[in-house]
Amino acid sequence: MNLLAGAETVQSIEVLAQDRESMDRGLNAAVELMTEVAVGLATHGILVSRLDDRLFRVGLSELVPFGYTEQRDCRP
Repeated sequence: MNLLAGAETVQSIEVLAQDRESMDRGLNAAVELMTEVAVGLATHGILVSRLDDRLFRVGLSELVPFGYTEQRDCRP
């Protein structure tokens, strides 16, 4: 788990997937953990960013309304 200090992301978890199954398992677990944190804050939604073909970041974002989860593809 990474703690980041920025206006957009408060906390995040990076998921490195080896295959489709590990991607699904890792993303589901990360979203579940971030949901617990988001409920405690009640101010941020969850943003799932795809950074590369196998690398994802799941984090809290002020840009996503509380109670929502959004996805962003950030691959070059």
